[in-house]
Amino acid sequence: MKNKRIYRGMFLSLALIAGCEGVKDSPSSADEIKDSLSSTLTEGTAIQLGETITIDGEGATASNQTVRITQAGTYLISGTLEDGQIQVEVGNQEEVNLVLNETQISSTTGAPILITQSAKTTITLMEGTQNVISHQMVMNDGEEVSKEEKAAIFSQDDLMITGTGSLTVDAKTYNGIVSQDDLVIEDGNFVIESANHGLKGKDSVVIEEGTFKMTTKGDAIQSDQEADEEKGFITIRGGDFDLVAEQDGIQAQTKLVIEGGTFKIETGGGYEAGAVKETTSQPPFNRGASATAETATTPSAKGLKAGQELVIEGGSLTINSADDALHTNGSLWMNGGEVTLSTGDDGLHADETVEVNGGTVDILTSYEGLEGQVVRVNDGVIRLVATDDGINAAGGMDGSGFMSFFNPTTTSQQEGESGWIELNGGWLYVNASGDGLDANGSIIMTGGVVIVEGPTSGHDGILDFDETFDLQGGQLIASGGVGMLQTPSETSTQPTLVIQDSFESGELIHIQSEEGAEIVTFSPSKASQVLIISSPDLKMESTYRVLSGGTYSVEATDGVYQDGTYTEGEERFQVALSDLITSNGTLTGDGMRGPGMEEGPGMRGTKDMREAPEIKDHPKMEMNSDLKTPTLNSF
Repeated sequence: MKNKRIYRGMFLSLALIAGCEGVKDSPSSADEIKDSLSSTLTEGTAIQLGETITIDGEGATASNQTVRITQAGTYLISGTLEDGQIQVEVGNQEEVNLVLNETQISSTTGAPILITQSAKTTITLMEGTQNVISHQMVMNDGEEVSKEEKAAIFSQDDLMITGTGSLTVDAKTYNGIVSQDDLVIEDGNFVIESANHGLKGKDSVVIEEGTFKMTTKGDAIQSDQEADEEKGFITIRGGDFDLVAEQDGIQAQTKLVIEGGTFKIETGGGYEAGAVKETTSQPPFNRGASATAETATTPSAKGLKAGQELVIEGGSLTINSADDALHTNGSLWMNGGEVTLSTGDDGLHADETVEVNGGTVDILTSYEGLEGQVVRVNDGVIRLVATDDGINAAGGMDGSGFMSFFNPTTTSQQEGESGWIELNGGWLYVNASGDGLDANGSIIMTGGVVIVEGPTSGHDGILDFDETFDLQGGQLIASGGVGMLQTPSETSTQPTLVIQDSFESGELIHIQSEEGAEIVTFSPSKASQVLIISSPDLKMESTYRVLSGGTYSVEATDGVYQDGTYTEGEERFQVALSDLITSNGTLTGDGMRGPGMEEGPGMRGTKDMREAPEIKDHPKMEMNSDLKTPTLNSF
């Protein structure tokens, strides 16, 4: 049958799972599929809805306000059906295509479109058409509702939506569009308002293109299959998304992959509605007393959420979330794209590894910027503002950052692992009211540019680590209060200058060699008592001039001036770089000392700490062609 062959190709091209078969690839492109489809839209059985339903062709019958489709084929549906239903029940190896052409269907008793059995069903939105599906059930007290009744469009099997027309889904009682297997959206323009979830594919959701404006009281997009670890994933390759959700924006039980698209996501009322967390002006034993981790009765309101892996390969995302903006119980990989985040909790959170290999991360406001057992920056541009720690490598579960003092034996620590930070490349700017960089284990820096504007209070540190800070390369500029001061350790191979003085907010600070070669020109955004500088340009047994004031010929980036000309201000003093960690005098912080700090000139880091963790290669991303979702090699 001609139509059957065409629609089989449509499904295979988008890697839908049919019954017990694995996902297959099709040689056809999306454009070829559209061309083939457009030539067949005039073929099939015509169904004209209204007070009287007329059917021209085979495979469908009408009784009262119900249309039953019992044979494979194409069905062209037009008109208005009030308080009625389109039912599809064909053989489990048969395919159906429902072509909506200015179609309006409403129901108060069940799903307006109900697919109870088919191999695959396609809903095609004809170009230029406006189609509306409305679901508002009337229930008696204590009445049980079946899953088939809990959606405006419900499919027990694979469901695909394609075409360039428009679909409005008004789901006042339950979910918008649900497939109990795989949900694939190839194109279309969607407006969805839902009393629960907007789009749900229990086994998977794959979105190729389309525009989506959604307002939901549950998740906007969800896949929640728990029984099979190869399912429960979401892949989005393109589209334009405007999502407002009271719970999670996009939530996958296993893997969530964003390859492209433009996203504007608000969850839980936005970051201002997030849980109130204390700033770090209090000592550590009081910090976090009012901050509470998510409980079983607290709805999750995260921007993107994945149970196993969250991967950003591309796209542009703007997220305003009450809870974490990007969250996974496993590992998070930022390989490309642009994200702009405002969050009431963490910007990027992973219970295991947060790794940035490219792209741009701009965290406008957060409780903690990046949090994971391991936080690794290999490339990309990251800018973040945090009311607590900028980067927190605490290990363990969500909430471990602000509750770890009271719950020091998190899962990872019970297994003998401690958190660490690796800085290998890229550009990182941190503006934190709590600790700037905080590692329960060690900090390792081999490259890149790292600017840390830390706390001005005495109860937090610009740098905070329990073991060592092994600095081997790159440029470090760190400023803030002198309390709780720690510096890079003597396990480092690159020298560091520690300058203690009073620096005003916005004051230009310039460090140069005796010969006039520029090392660093920096202007802190906060009043600071100490400046920590490390650069490959620093040489042992050399003397450096520290000047303030003056002018610079180009504008600063994150407080750093470079590639311009400095006009000299006032010389404050000179420092001879005699030790690996050299200060301009005796530094005495007003807080507790930790590893990497020792009283007296030179500020030598301690040598008796445990060995820093080995720098590990980040796992290579490999695509599983069957699942169309990434897998990761083991560490």
